[in-house]
Amino acid sequence: LATPTAVMVGSGVGAAHGILFKGGDVLEKAAAVDTVVFDKTGTLTACDLKVTDVSCWSDTISADEMLELAASAESESEHPLGRAIHAHALARSLPLRPPHTLSAFVACPGQGLSCKIGDQTLLIGNREWLDRNDVTLASEHEREIAPLEATGHTVVLVAINGVLSGMVSLADTPKPEAAAVVVLLQQWGLSVWMVSGDNARTAAHLAKQLGIEQVLAQMKPADKAEKIAQLQRDGATVAMVGDGINDAPALAQADVGVAIGGGTDVAIETADVVLMKSTLLGAATTFHLARAVMRRIRLNFIWAFGYNLIGIPMAAGVFYPLWHLHLPPMFAGAAMALSSVSVVCSSLLLRCYKQPSLPDVKNLIARSHFV
Repeated sequence: LATPTAVMVGSGVGAAHGILFKGGDVLEKAAAVDTVVFDKTGTLTACDLKVTDVSCWSDTISADEMLELAASAESESEHPLGRAIHAHALARSLPLRPPHTLSAFVACPGQGLSCKIGDQTLLIGNREWLDRNDVTLASEHEREIAPLEATGHTVVLVAINGVLSGMVSLADTPKPEAAAVVVLLQQWGLSVWMVSGDNARTAAHLAKQLGIEQVLAQMKPADKAEKIAQLQRDGATVAMVGDGINDAPALAQADVGVAIGGGTDVAIETADVVLMKSTLLGAATTFHLARAVMRRIRLNFIWAFGYNLIGIPMAAGVFYPLWHLHLPPMFAGAAMALSSVSVVCSSLLLRCYKQPSLPDVKNLIARSHFV
């Protein structure tokens, strides 16, 4: 009873705090985690993306026409950036094309998409996506983009018929509790990483705000999974915290995959732990609760072993020749039942578990060394 009762009570306590563990073995793995890898968009950030700038570099179409085409292409997108562009165009009452008018649609996770709308071929995504499709970024455009990325904006490039036509800049904000959760995990001795498909300047800006030293940017879904595999080969027990379809391979690769409840169905299905709330405190509580459960299991074993180490010899009369100590059969039977009751009561004490409190990070100065 030492293990199943503690696991059962611990899983119930987790559910009460909005944390769903998919099996008792997950609790054991979560307690052993020493490295936590976070996705950026939607995990560390609030995913409340807003379009801040729309620049058109083409002489043949206007900025509104370019935005209309880009938003039409993103109409069925599951990515937060695509949804934000589409919502911005709707808010401006631009006449978007219906989804059935799109053809030759190709999406590349972590990079962008391509499609045809009428006789126009669109490429929408990051630098790598445009490079793969032989569209180059001129130096004057790079000079316009660099300051935006340095202040944490994400820039989506738009090319029409193989010619770079403009860009859409979007801004997001970190979740209010993100910096405190990062500090808390670091105080517990955990190594904290951030991996992102975004560009290096934008990722570095957010990492500096949150105090994360180990940052990897421009990571495709397969790259995230490979990085986790590398950490595992180096001896780390890794947890991945993510919310999007792009995080699914990394969630599956990690020793413990933690999905934000507001994320995609694929991420939730792949993960070992599901957070019903979008707050990052749930991620910290996952590891804190798992450690509490494992401590209780060890305590139960120690108590049960010690109890039986004394009780069984007494019932067998081992101590009678020396000290005339023995346990009559009826009391031995009662003592055996009491042993089980004591273990159950010990496990029930987990119901008194309290979530960890977040440290005050108002005066925290983020460090500036990045990996």
